[in-house]
Amino acid sequence: MSKIGYISVSTEHQETARQQEIMGSYQVDRIFSEKLSGANKDRPQLKAMLD
Repeated sequence: MSKIGYISVSTEHQETARQQEIMGSYQVDRIFSEKLSGANKDRPQLKAMLD
């Protein structure tokens, strides 16, 4: 079974590098990532991951 991860930050200016590093330490096979405000309920990458 493959491992799937989800990375999310609140603004375009924030970096995901630290979260990606953590995912690598868990040997995650596929990562979905988004840079969206927490107020935004439309999260295409989260939906794709869950599908």
